[in-house]
Amino acid sequence: MVIFLVTSGPDSNPYSAGIIALLSFWLAKLGCFYLVCKLLFSPSRVRNPASYMQGEQVASLLAIGMLGVDVYYFHGLYYVMMVPGFRAMPILAHVLFVAIFFFYLAIVWFRACLSQNRAFGRMGNPKTFILENIRTNLPIGLPWVFVSVCVDVLRVLPIVWLHEFMVAGYGELVVFGLFFVFLALVFPPLLMKVWGCQPVAPGPVRDELESLCCRLQLRYRDVVMWPLFGGQVLTAGVVGFMQRFRYILITHGLLANLTLAEIEAVLAHETGHVKYYHMQLYLFVLLGFSIISAPVLCGVNYVVLQSDWAFWLIDYLHVSVGKFVELSETVALFVLMILFLRFVFGFFMRNFERQADLHAFSATGGSGGIASALERVAWLSGNIRDLPSWHHFGVGQRVDFLLECEDDPSLVQKHHRKVLQLLLAYGLLIVVSIASYVAIPADYLDTLVADRIEETLLAENPENPNRYWLLGDFYYRQNRYNDAIQAYNDSLLLREDNPEVHNNLAWIFVTGGDGQWFDGKKGLAHAGRAVELLPAPHILDTFAHALWVNGYRQEALQVEQRALAQAEKTDDNSLYQRQIEAWQREM
Repeated sequence: MVIFLVTSGPDSNPYSAGIIALLSFWLAKLGCFYLVCKLLFSPSRVRNPASYMQGEQVASLLAIGMLGVDVYYFHGLYYVMMVPGFRAMPILAHVLFVAIFFFYLAIVWFRACLSQNRAFGRMGNPKTFILENIRTNLPIGLPWVFVSVCVDVLRVLPIVWLHEFMVAGYGELVVFGLFFVFLALVFPPLLMKVWGCQPVAPGPVRDELESLCCRLQLRYRDVVMWPLFGGQVLTAGVVGFMQRFRYILITHGLLANLTLAEIEAVLAHETGHVKYYHMQLYLFVLLGFSIISAPVLCGVNYVVLQSDWAFWLIDYLHVSVGKFVELSETVALFVLMILFLRFVFGFFMRNFERQADLHAFSATGGSGGIASALERVAWLSGNIRDLPSWHHFGVGQRVDFLLECEDDPSLVQKHHRKVLQLLLAYGLLIVVSIASYVAIPADYLDTLVADRIEETLLAENPENPNRYWLLGDFYYRQNRYNDAIQAYNDSLLLREDNPEVHNNLAWIFVTGGDGQWFDGKKGLAHAGRAVELLPAPHILDTFAHALWVNGYRQEALQVEQRALAQAEKTDDNSLYQRQIEAWQREM
């Protein structure tokens, strides 16, 4: 969620009230956040593990909200992007804001430490608790950082064919390939270093663990001690897709408190995740979201642009429909992502976890070992047996299901079939989503909005220049240049000082649309007026083109260089740079 907030935030405009007001409001906001965290983890509110977990969840969501205010209300990315090099490598700015999020979480953990000690019967000081939490959570973002750095490096390399390859629709394949390679080959050993995992020392304990893994046919690179919160947490895990890069993780607390039979059941559970390819399936489910969300967003746009309030907002904000659609898509995608992670991804996680429990059930000859291990872990962790879990099922639910399987062993295969059917249904949904998205016309939004403006909005308010501007934009995108010129002229009759409309008209006359509408003098006149009103990079670019087609080549180069200089601060400058080089070659 945080990565999405940071990467989709605005970076082109400063905070409207100025930098002094921004700093004052930010400090006041920080103070309020600290007081809320203090209240959430007060002794009167946190009396057991359930109330602690609830307080931690609320505080974490508030931390996300704090970051959202920094990015979207205070326009923090604008100020960060002013640092040299950050515009060319946006990942640097994004990582900085993720670090700010960890700062907010550090406040949460500082206030939560004593409550966590009381709720779970642990010993720890705030400094150690904060550092342990950072070390535990930090690796979550490492795949994103790795892929983003690679993509940013590819973007800045002066290789024309590489840019064309990335833009031609293959960029997403490159990103996914890098992501998978990192997860499969780099992430597991890197995670071991970040978490400070050390191989289990040679001796009876290691011999027994290796013997158990051998009986369970679990292949791995190494068995390591997982020092999670000083090893106090009772848990185990498997990291890595492939045998050569697979690690078995186990905490000291688990080894010290569970019997040999219970440890074997825990390892059998982890073997189940490997046997049923759960790590690979997690990637499949996440990839499916990016595919399924595309047609859903098209539907959201359709509903939004059929409503009167959407066009009221467009008029009120004085933005183009394109900008408004971009904003609505961002909000819709954020909401979809939260719902997907909570209800779809969480649903698969719970069923995968149950499938791993059932593998332990089958591998150890019954529910005794795994059920006993779950009950012991729940009791030692602060009696959390009945604490609900959206991603694993509660311990009580897991044990009850295992006992049901003792009474009716057919439930084991029924659940495996259920998981397979769910995955097939999800795959079918992905196929349907791809087919429906391909079937949606590329200009469906343009046609929808143009028809609505023509039929309803202009009739309701024919004196609104912005609606003629919007109509002209959509006519242009549909190559209806004559209608676009008429709509733009109607808009200028009602409001002559709109630089965007002058710029759009100039572009039609300069480029000629389909060749029929070329008029260099009109293009130069409108482009010149647009520059007077707003000398932004894209408007300077249009003016440079107008000068060029009218024979003022040296002046055109100078104006394009002005556009390039501004674009270095506010936008991607590669387009302007390539245009200058092309004109210089032609001269």
